[in-house]
Amino acid sequence: MDHDDRSQDPGYDESHVPITSSDRVRRSRLAIWLVLFLLLLVNLTSGISNIPLNRLLERRLCRAYYGADHDVDEQLCKVDSVQQDLAWIMGSFETLWVVGERYGRGRILLLNLIPRLFMLFWTLSVSYFEDYLPPRAAIAGASLSVLGGDTVFNSLIYGLAAKLTDDGTIRAIYFSRMTALTSVIGFLSPAIASAAMTINLSLPFWLGTIFLFLALPIVLLLPVESSIPDETSEARRPLISSPTLKAQASRTSLVASVVDRAHSLVSAVGNLQLALLLLSMFLSSLASADTKLLAQYISKRYHWTFASAGYLLSAKAIVNFFLLTFVVPFFLTTRGADASQSQSDNANIRYARFCLVSSVLGALAIGLSSVIWELVPSLVIYALGVPLSIFTLSLANSPNMWARTPNSETETSDPQSHVFSIIMMVKTLGSLIGAPLMAALWYHGIQASLYGVPYLVSSLIYLAAVDSGYWAIFVMNNHQQGGAAANYYNADPERGNPYGQEQYGQQQQYGGPQQNGQQQQYGAPAHQYSEKPMFDQAFKLERPKYNDLWAAILFILVCIGFVAVSGLAIHGYASEKGTYGDGIYDSNSRAGLNTNTIILFAFILAIAVVFSYGYVLVARQFPRAFIWVTGILNIVFGLVTAIYMLYRHYYSGGIVFLIFSAFYIFAFITWIPRIPFSALMLKTAVDVSKSYGHVFLVSFVAGILATAFAAYYSVTFVAVYAKYSPQGGNPGCSAGGGGCSTAKVTGLLVFITFAAYWISEVIKNVTHTTISGVFGSWYFFHPSQQPRAVTRGALRRSLTFSFGSISLGSLLVAIINLLRQLCSIARQNEMAQGNIFASIAFLVLGCFISILDWAVQFLNRYAFSYIALYGKPYIAAAKDTWTMIKQRGIDALINECLLGPVFSMGATFVGYACALLAHLYLEYTNPSYNANGAYTPVVDAFAFLIGLQICNVFTTPLSSGIDTIFVAAAWEPAKMMQNHPELYGEMVRVYPHVQTAIHA
Repeated sequence: MDHDDRSQDPGYDESHVPITSSDRVRRSRLAIWLVLFLLLLVNLTSGISNIPLNRLLERRLCRAYYGADHDVDEQLCKVDSVQQDLAWIMGSFETLWVVGERYGRGRILLLNLIPRLFMLFWTLSVSYFEDYLPPRAAIAGASLSVLGGDTVFNSLIYGLAAKLTDDGTIRAIYFSRMTALTSVIGFLSPAIASAAMTINLSLPFWLGTIFLFLALPIVLLLPVESSIPDETSEARRPLISSPTLKAQASRTSLVASVVDRAHSLVSAVGNLQLALLLLSMFLSSLASADTKLLAQYISKRYHWTFASAGYLLSAKAIVNFFLLTFVVPFFLTTRGADASQSQSDNANIRYARFCLVSSVLGALAIGLSSVIWELVPSLVIYALGVPLSIFTLSLANSPNMWARTPNSETETSDPQSHVFSIIMMVKTLGSLIGAPLMAALWYHGIQASLYGVPYLVSSLIYLAAVDSGYWAIFVMNNHQQGGAAANYYNADPERGNPYGQEQYGQQQQYGGPQQNGQQQQYGAPAHQYSEKPMFDQAFKLERPKYNDLWAAILFILVCIGFVAVSGLAIHGYASEKGTYGDGIYDSNSRAGLNTNTIILFAFILAIAVVFSYGYVLVARQFPRAFIWVTGILNIVFGLVTAIYMLYRHYYSGGIVFLIFSAFYIFAFITWIPRIPFSALMLKTAVDVSKSYGHVFLVSFVAGILATAFAAYYSVTFVAVYAKYSPQGGNPGCSAGGGGCSTAKVTGLLVFITFAAYWISEVIKNVTHTTISGVFGSWYFFHPSQQPRAVTRGALRRSLTFSFGSISLGSLLVAIINLLRQLCSIARQNEMAQGNIFASIAFLVLGCFISILDWAVQFLNRYAFSYIALYGKPYIAAAKDTWTMIKQRGIDALINECLLGPVFSMGATFVGYACALLAHLYLEYTNPSYNANGAYTPVVDAFAFLIGLQICNVFTTPLSSGIDTIFVAAAWEPAKMMQNHPELYGEMVRVYPHVQTAIHA
């Protein structure tokens, strides 16, 4: 009987036809897109209605408080009585989202949409029928939530995604995509809500209704059964699905089904390590309820409108999007296919611990933030804890987590098959307790004027989650002697020592620079090591000392001075913050920069981070195309900018950009023959960085530090202008910290800009030397004998013995960059006044300064790589580096490699994008302090500076690796042929002269 005949047989059951692997993969791919689309519609509905719901209820309460029959100005609604009532109502909304009975996934998903639709319609009814329904009647909108709320929806959605594959890595990627989509919605929805409610307060609710109706057919298309073979489908049904349906399916009594579920729960809780994990999840869910208060917290404490708070929350969600879309998938996919389950678990433990610590610090900082510019970096720190659920879900699904769970007699009571349902039950319980707890704390905090109380308590709860001890018990129960790094670096006795065991009885020579007639020596000391050496042992300093100590001390003093100036300026700014405004449009100050500019710099930071990381991501994925794209984009961007300026009759600026574009076109044409060699070196740097996951971790941490400092500098920059500018009868002049004068403003701005350059250069160069240590270990040692703790050792040397040398080299660059920045501001001022000859003169002067900057930066790159490996003072390292470049023939390789100019062009592109954003922002918001356009050149120049420096930090790991390979090849070319013959062969193929260059 063929297939068509069998299909006509009444006894034929098509569901039992075997499903091929390709069919299952295809169905899984289709299903995950349906899941993501449903997640988009439902979460977007929730996201765009939350802030308008706060404002709608606040408006009703405010009218009742003032006894007005018309709308009251929103700023007058921030009184304690109105905000306490609003906190009580919103807390009641959250409390009623409880878990209801479940009767099938499809039915429950459909039922889950009903309370959402009802709440939207009921809220609109309370708004329109003010004479018949009091504000607290809005609580009835959550009455149908017993049919299931967000926790039920998330439980079902994550359960469906988990059922689509048996592969743990693919499942983790699915979770990451879902969480990333949620993050994107979190990024967009507050801004959409703010824009929509500005048009009409009811518009977000009507949009939400449309989204929910679109979600209905998606639910019907979702697969309700697993794509995994049938024999496991019963065990994979949710633990808290309907006992009635389960009893019917298994032909058992309802009581027996309930008892079976109870056994599963008891068995799960009986597992000590799982119980501790669930306890941490419960505490985290309890503490995370404070995020529901953020919109009202910002509006009340900082006197912002809800619309402005929505835009700020969208800016905060950029960090969430960045983490969940790029960083987490990178770490999930670069662990290596050969990584053991224990190594993956230990990595998840480290990442989860980092997320919890970030949540502790972030919540504490939010609670202590008394002004808005303190809140912004606090929100960024808090956002670093967002990926926690990804790592804890992966841990909960690990076989090691269930190794000690008692086996059940029946498959249906196996708790591991119900892991996601158990977790969602725990998280639901945390939300049910956390929502009213945080609402009560907020209510009483308003009464006592202690607005940060909910976040301080949240910080303590997160701390309890960190201190629960389940990490140590988990690792102990799995008999781990060390973390993932230890597993990676521990020697494998079966591999043997490629250099011979007896070589550890003598020093290994790697052809370093001459010292007193003898070569620099590397390698482990005699007869001490039966395992791989540590970094400090492999690259041993003969006489360790703190080089260029005076420069390090001077750097610290400058940092202290920067903090002092910042403190005085911000204090003066805060004392008159009403004058400078709390948002984009509400400042009447003409004395200088104000809150409008702070918000601008927040947008600039977001653009700089996203563009910079996207730039590095393209470099990692498409090394060859990356070089072409960089060159073409810079040319196109320069031409478009020039045409735009000429079109706006901004002739001096248009001519300058035309000159730059012509130079880029000429330079790019001359680069084309050198692209193959450059692409090979970039691919090598990317491959090594992927092998050492800490390389990109160091880059990410350095990028976050650079961004945080840029935010701090931006606020200080604005505060100095606002506090010390003598224009317009500035009230900040009498706020303490000295009087106002143009000379004082100029002097302080020059100082903080110089300090900002120096600090950002130190961050970049510490990163550079750390990465150089990693690449030096890769170059000098065979892949099977790499030293241990390379990243930690290189970072420790950079921050101790070599920190003074790094400070000195960075000081030179900071001075040159300050001169170039002053020249740029002068040129833009002349262009704004239409003085074309003066602007061209400053352009020529800027070119000479840029050439000087290039020369110093060029020397520093190789000098710092040399310092990372040899530990010499800066002046001695610079001399040896110059000698190396001229006498060892490495200058040919340096000239052949385009990556330095390419990365510079990329950083310039990011700087231009930030400057363009600043220019358009000032043009369209038209702040009062810039009514005549006098501040436009200054703000544009500093926006360019922020974008340029942040991108330079992000690209440092790739450029540092290539620089280190060149330095190492200059001193010991034989090691490349010995340890990396494939690389040497490729270099000879794309650039035959390399044989002459490195053997000169």
